[in-house]
Amino acid sequence: MKDGYYNKRFVAKKILNSIIQETRQTHQSGIYIFERTDEDGIIWFYVGQAVDVYERTLNHYLGYTQRIDISLKKRKFKSNDNPHGWTFNILEYCNNNELNEKERVYILENMRLGKQSYNVTSGSQGNDKTATKEYKEQKGYRQGLANGYEKARKDVINLFKKNLTYAINGQTNKLKERAYQKFSAFLTDN
Repeated sequence: MKDGYYNKRFVAKKILNSIIQETRQTHQSGIYIFERTDEDGIIWFYVGQAVDVYERTLNHYLGYTQRIDISLKKRKFKSNDNPHGWTFNILEYCNNNELNEKERVYILENMRLGKQSYNVTSGSQGNDKTATKEYKEQKGYRQGLANGYEKARKDVINLFKKNLTYAINGQTNKLKERAYQKFSAFLTDN
């Protein structure tokens, strides 16, 4: 499992090498922006803050939880072959205690310029976050599996409540008893 993770990090570092070099400076805290212009000329952006800008950028590229993570995978980075891909810039390096305020300022500044935001909140890691727009978090693969399992479990519970019974088949033994208990627990409506 870890080997696969480190291989993905290695590949991601090679891909990101064209947009951000791993240096002592890029491992500092600061504010960064991803920006792209779509096929209709609309400019999209995502402003973020990081204690370590390089690692945060790498995590965006490897991640699947935030909208920007998913869009980076789908739209890739800007190139001659991909004029509508994402660009990346470090807006400024700053102290950790300045990150929240500076992130809010840059998000607001870009929104005032008429750009469309991928940011879900107006910035900051504190309790004073406010939503920039209504956003329903996308469900990932594992969440989809969990939802499907739960739906199937409820359907099976209803079938057994209304129409079916279950019992140990043949002679009982410890394995069959454990299987029976496991199935009984599965049918317990929480």
